[in-house]
Amino acid sequence: MRLPVLSRFSHRLMVLLALIMIGLSGGYAYLVWQVMAETSIEMEHDVQQVMAEQATGFIGRLVKTRTELLDAQLERVASVAGDGAKVMSRHLQRGGVLGESLSGLLSALAGRDTWAGRVYFLDASTGNVSEVGLTGMQTYNDKLLQSRLLSTTMGLATVGEVRWTEPLSSTANRNRLVVVALSPVSDGKKVLGFVGAEIPLIQLAIDSGRDDGFSGNYSFVIDARKRLIATNPVGRNQLDLVSSQNSVLPLVSAGSNKAYDQLLGKIAAGDTGVMKLELRNEPRYVAFHPMYKMPWRLIMVVPADAAVAAITPLSDALADGQARALRVILLGVLAILLPVVVIGLLLIRYMTHPIAALIDGANQIAGGNYAYRMPARMGGEFRQLAQAFDAMSEKIGRTVAEMTAASGAERVANQRLRDSIAELESLNMVLRDETEQRRRAETALRESEGRLKAIVSHARALIYLKDLQGRYLLANEPMQTLLQCTEQQILDKTDADLFPPIVTLQLQRNDQTVISNRTAGEFEENITLGVEPRIFLTSKFLLSDGKGRPYALGGIATDITARKRAEAELRQTKDNLDRIVEQRTDALKKANTQLALEIEERNRTLTELQESESRYALLVENIHDGVLVVQGQQIIYVNQVMADMLDADMPSQLIGRPMLDLVAPDERIKLQERYEARLSGGSVESVYESTLLSLKGRRVEVELSVGLARFKGETGTVAVLRDIALRKAAEVALQRANAELMRMSVMDSLTGLYNRRYLMSTLDAEFARAMRHGVSLSVLMIDVDYFKNINDSYGHQCGDQVLMQVANLIQSRTRQSDTAARYGGEELTLLLPETDLLSARLLADSLCKLIAETPFKLEDGQSVQVTVSIGVAGIPICKADSVSQLLELADESLYRAKRLGRNRVEVAAALN
Repeated sequence: MRLPVLSRFSHRLMVLLALIMIGLSGGYAYLVWQVMAETSIEMEHDVQQVMAEQATGFIGRLVKTRTELLDAQLERVASVAGDGAKVMSRHLQRGGVLGESLSGLLSALAGRDTWAGRVYFLDASTGNVSEVGLTGMQTYNDKLLQSRLLSTTMGLATVGEVRWTEPLSSTANRNRLVVVALSPVSDGKKVLGFVGAEIPLIQLAIDSGRDDGFSGNYSFVIDARKRLIATNPVGRNQLDLVSSQNSVLPLVSAGSNKAYDQLLGKIAAGDTGVMKLELRNEPRYVAFHPMYKMPWRLIMVVPADAAVAAITPLSDALADGQARALRVILLGVLAILLPVVVIGLLLIRYMTHPIAALIDGANQIAGGNYAYRMPARMGGEFRQLAQAFDAMSEKIGRTVAEMTAASGAERVANQRLRDSIAELESLNMVLRDETEQRRRAETALRESEGRLKAIVSHARALIYLKDLQGRYLLANEPMQTLLQCTEQQILDKTDADLFPPIVTLQLQRNDQTVISNRTAGEFEENITLGVEPRIFLTSKFLLSDGKGRPYALGGIATDITARKRAEAELRQTKDNLDRIVEQRTDALKKANTQLALEIEERNRTLTELQESESRYALLVENIHDGVLVVQGQQIIYVNQVMADMLDADMPSQLIGRPMLDLVAPDERIKLQERYEARLSGGSVESVYESTLLSLKGRRVEVELSVGLARFKGETGTVAVLRDIALRKAAEVALQRANAELMRMSVMDSLTGLYNRRYLMSTLDAEFARAMRHGVSLSVLMIDVDYFKNINDSYGHQCGDQVLMQVANLIQSRTRQSDTAARYGGEELTLLLPETDLLSARLLADSLCKLIAETPFKLEDGQSVQVTVSIGVAGIPICKADSVSQLLELADESLYRAKRLGRNRVEVAAALN
């Protein structure tokens, strides 16, 4: 029988093929497994490295932040002592008594900061300690505290300066350690005592060791001698402490741990960093950072596993990615191996008959004809083989379909992996772009800050910033010039440190108004430093953070002293004019009314100028003056005020234009020379006047304040410009008003001749000159004949008209050097310098004849015959040693002419 032979052959073939396929599959699986293991190790190493770097950076930033918080708390407690000492000292130096306000001041200081355990005043001479307790003000003597604190304050005499003590036992509780901030109180002659503010070290331990989310961590503070200043209970259990013979503080010991001992040495020397080492047989991160307000160091110890746990989300994300990648690879391998193994075993089991049929069937299957079936005519064992082949063919078709589906799933998984990688690369690109944008923004911010500083520095107005406690944060050069202090001497000072008390009260009241109302305000502030008082128009406003909370107060103050002085002069001028108007006739009232209207118009112009000044909201955009930045003779920045000044709708219309195009042609050469000299470092005035040309061709007179600044690495100029057209007009109007006032103060309002006061001052000067140089000087005293009869017959108004016409006739015959004046009533005087007595007599005769022959027409049409009598006197012919004697001679001659019949001339000598 052949069947057993075929069965043995098939069995052997099946076993051989099975062993071959198992060996190939096992080798392939081993190779895949090795690749997966190496990939897993590399990914795990990268994850561990990233986690270690993240943990180190996180702990380092945490200890730095905690150090800055402790320094800020110490600074606030120091300010409690310093500010208290300043207030007490100012009270004493102004004549106050220490006990008057000690209770209220200590209560206010104790409530300023919760860190300050106790606030008290120590009398330096008696050792008495004053503090506010639960029952009120308490005073007791503590010689021990006096001796311990005075050893710390040796040489401490500057009011407001603060010095910290070494850790010592509190007088209230000897088991509690404290440090004390001390600041001296002085009456201007000697130090009377010290304001002390205590900080319990237990408070420092609490704040330095607050829970940060780590398990098993602890913090402690040491000084340069490795003495333990403060720690939490966990740290006290973990640290090895050694008692110190000369201090109440124990020393921190490293024991036999040399690495820890070296690290403590670095920490005591003031180093900063994060290290990982073994402490108590456990890996730990040790982060350390020096404190700047005290010679102490803050150390934070975090277990390594706790630090890693703090960044567990990152670790989980990386591990999850690794597991997903391994699962995808493993599924792909299984999807390939399992179908192949199953199909191979099925084929081997049923491949027993004949080779041709198997080859034909295999070819059919290899050609993709999985529906092929063995011939139905086969019988017996071949029939079984055919049926087995048919079954194998059907299963191969299904397997191929499953493998195709598995291959599709693998491609989808690979595509998802590629998509994840692309997404990560996109996120990295976005991160790089954001980093570059932030770098550019920081560069732009620094350049903007430079421009702002240049503008603020060269602005003529006072510009400053204060915090909400009144301490100065910024002061520009005009502010420094006003106070005669450098910026460093102004910063961190309050108004009380820089101004007299009355000025300080005014400034603080205005500041509080702006802070309370949360709105900008404008105030007139009188500031007297030295002898001359000055008046400033100050715009004050609040600066707020992104959440709308104010954090600083800004101020821009413009000196309006000159304007106020001009306004005062205008008011004085108006008062003088009003007094003069009251003394004048109705004819002068019309002119005075017109002058009053001009003064009112000038006041209205000044008021409009004051109201039109821009309010400050920010330091540059709201400044009253125009701001212009020029680089390479091109305009690179203007504010809105400058644009309005040059008739531009917006600043962008001016940016990019050559600066000289906006300067009047007659000023361009001069301005170009100043610009080049300034850039070359030559000596050029920083403030001067010039004329600009607006976009509409209008000439604009301005006052420029110019300085140098650097923009984007190149030197340019910053100019602050002020339109002075209105000021010029006000100055011209004031000059005209003063000239009019001067004219009216020396002129007679009725006749238009000079008044008696001007005549006497001129006569004194001419008499002295004639006597000094030996030249002639003559005086004519003229009186209208029967003037009382004219007033009685025609009225006083007609009499005034007669006097005016007589004055006009006299002025028609005088020289420019002569002086015609109204001496009083109807009596007129003519002063003739360098005129001898004979010439004066001839002039008097011609005047007498001219007036007698001239008809005087009145307003009602009537004619009046008018004559005058004239007395003449002169030196050196007339013997007069003074002005009064010369006038007496002329007056005697005048009355002699009246006695002899009027309408004639008489002289004070025998010449007639």
